[in-house]
Amino acid sequence: MQLGLKLGSNDKNYTEDILSFFKNGYFQYIELFAAPDSFNKTIDYWKQFKIPFGIHAPHSFAGMNLSIPEDREKNKIMIQETFKFADALNGEYIIFHSGVNGRIEETVNQLKPFIDTRCLVENKPLIGLNGEKCLGATPEEIDCIINELHTGFCFDFGHAICTANTLKKRPLDYIKEFHKFNPCLYHLTDGDYASEKDTHLHYGKGTFPLNEILNMVPDGAKITNEAKHINNLNEFSEDCLYLMSNINLRKAEYSDIDILYEWANDPDTRRNSLNQEFIPYNVHKDWFKNKLSSDSVLFFIYHSELDNIGQVRLEVCGDTANISYSINPIFRGKKHGSKILQLIELRIKNEYPKINKLTATVRNENIASIKIFKKLNYIESVEMDITNLYKSL
Repeated sequence: MQLGLKLGSNDKNYTEDILSFFKNGYFQYIELFAAPDSFNKTIDYWKQFKIPFGIHAPHSFAGMNLSIPEDREKNKIMIQETFKFADALNGEYIIFHSGVNGRIEETVNQLKPFIDTRCLVENKPLIGLNGEKCLGATPEEIDCIINELHTGFCFDFGHAICTANTLKKRPLDYIKEFHKFNPCLYHLTDGDYASEKDTHLHYGKGTFPLNEILNMVPDGAKITNEAKHINNLNEFSEDCLYLMSNINLRKAEYSDIDILYEWANDPDTRRNSLNQEFIPYNVHKDWFKNKLSSDSVLFFIYHSELDNIGQVRLEVCGDTANISYSINPIFRGKKHGSKILQLIELRIKNEYPKINKLTATVRNENIASIKIFKKLNYIESVEMDITNLYKSL
């Protein structure tokens, strides 16, 4: 799954965060909102980033309403500028909204002269933030636009949830009605699951059933995070970790026994373990069975779509969980240790609220691991051969 960062073309104050978060794998592409009359002032800034781009055309809040004839000339200028952004940045896609308080036929007529294979139409809430009637909110309207213009489809989960609430339908069932359009791209935020209006909240700040929603997204799909940014992208990095904790942490299964045995007996792993002896397979087999069947053990595999990257295990006693983790030898040195600890912390906060303290025990010689824990605000207590670390949640 690829995660996208949504920014406006005038957002030129995030340079450090953009470079850092892209380098560390928090997102794989930028979805750039083409603010009207900004191309000449901003395009050189965006061209400096060697990052894949997609482009979002202006919508009614930015002055482009494709559904009314009075705006044709003004819309034409904004559409042309949107395509200039896409051409200059090698944009993979261009997203359009259908307009408000007008007619679908007018939207189709205004877009038809410009449409190419990069173009996607996005579904909207039935009711806008100011009470306006949005077009392209229902599967029937999306079907009409796609068939007339031969575009692809960008599916916005929050917009579909809002429309379902307006129509008094079950949101998760209503979402499935859009699957037939085979979305090329997804938009996702959190929000009020009972509301008719989309609020673009950060993950965990609303009531959307995010786990169920994420299970509907196909492997390899692009998901743009559209939560609002204020001053910095810190909340965006937290959003990415939230998604990754659901997407990239799966519960360990018995079929993982051999790969975990291989990792456990890696020479560096044994050297950094509290017990440094080689582990016989029959001992590992019994140990693994016991861990999987124990109610006091949480065992996860950290993975991408192609590879198993590491494992993290929590031994739970009351409100405290002791952490141990290891990284697949071929993925070491790529900051996965820090990421796996961040992901499991978020998973605990979201799914195991009774746990309010994390601990770890590390050999003093394992300086790299101790540094990772300390960087994540664990407090250390050094004994003769080991370092104890803990963190309150």
